Amino acid sequence: MKETVSHQAPKVIKKLQFSLLNAQDTVKISEFEVTHRDLYTPIDRLPVKDGVLDRRLVRCMAAYDA
Repeated sequence: MKETVSHQAPKVIKKLQFSLLNAQDTVKISEFEVTHRDLYTPIDRLPVKDGVLDRRLVRCMAAYDA
């Protein structure tokens, strides 16, 4: 059995806030057009804006999974 290796101390959540989206926010995040086929930027390896892995999809998927 492998040993658990921890290189960092556990993080502590200091504040957690929940709220509902208003109509304008819902419309703003409801859809966007994927215009880039690249997954990541070549320099910093972050998801490409308006690409398949755009970070805005994380909010949509989190709402879908709930």
